[in-house]
Amino acid sequence: MKMSSWFLKIGVLFLVLFAAAKGAAAQTAKSVSEKSAEKSTALESIEYIKTQCAAMKNFAEKRSLLAFLGAVQEQLGLYSDACASYSQAAAIAANDAEGMPKWTNEELILFAVRSALSAGDYESADNYLGTSVKDSKNEDVIAYVKLYKQWSLLCRAQSVEDTIEPVAILQAYTSLASMLDVRPAIYLTLWYVTGKESWGTKLKTEFPLSPEAYIAKGNIQLLPAPFWYFVPKNGVQMITAEGTMIKTIPVDETASATAEKQSASEKQSVGEKQPVAAVAEIKDYTIKEQLGLFREEKNAKALVETLAKKGFVAHIMSETKPSGNVYYIVFVGDDDNYTIGKKLKAAGFDCYPIK
Repeated sequence: MKMSSWFLKIGVLFLVLFAAAKGAAAQTAKSVSEKSAEKSTALESIEYIKTQCAAMKNFAEKRSLLAFLGAVQEQLGLYSDACASYSQAAAIAANDAEGMPKWTNEELILFAVRSALSAGDYESADNYLGTSVKDSKNEDVIAYVKLYKQWSLLCRAQSVEDTIEPVAILQAYTSLASMLDVRPAIYLTLWYVTGKESWGTKLKTEFPLSPEAYIAKGNIQLLPAPFWYFVPKNGVQMITAEGTMIKTIPVDETASATAEKQSASEKQSVGEKQPVAAVAEIKDYTIKEQLGLFREEKNAKALVETLAKKGFVAHIMSETKPSGNVYYIVFVGDDDNYTIGKKLKAAGFDCYPIK
């Protein structure tokens, strides 16, 4: 009787363990991606995906889930993390999981390059561009490789003079049939860097329904990714909230426009109160909303003062890139629900979350 009871207990335990193992095996990239959307915050979704990905044994499922993780991170502005996830996915030799987007390893490497450039990390971008993608037989892949090489040069540019060569190459690319798929991105880059409205006109005329055209029209905002802050440019396209073009003005004027437009009395008032970043304690925020990234600290302080007038407590932190260049990041601390980020956007400030 005791032996029968022991066998019964072992049998029940085996069934429980079998059911648990079966449940774990049923976890797929598709099911994880769907469950991640049920989490309360974006950060919770990311942590859930990471946990499930680490436990995933099937290479196809793991590869697809890493690619999905990279896409989520990229959309949230976590560009360095996205670059790492995409590159890890590309390193796995496996097919795509069922029910998930189909990406070749070359495409995943290009996603990693795009994310690296968005983070202003041209060294990593160049490393990935030097892999097998440079010898791709796919014309679309080669087109993006050529585009991203010029973006990398623009990202590392220290002056407007450094942009002359990549701008000339991008202009030459506009006439090549092989670069047709990336032509909207080329037009947008030339419009942004040169400040010439003629490139915006070409964009709106030839590709009126493209996201790039909507940016040129002012219908949607260009995401303030570090890449766009890094690029020296001849002019800045100034657009009102209604999408009306105001004018193109020199970049040095826009960088310190707030400080220059203050009256003498306003400047004295600011001097008495001091910039918020100089007196406010910088807490260890889980989430920060980045609003600007500058090579000149004085320009970062000008933005801090503008934010203070709107009731936002902004901070400045410096970051040294592998190249040795120091940049000044303006940010406002946020919570897990991005309530501050929403308020900033409602007040007319472009921002995106960073760690």
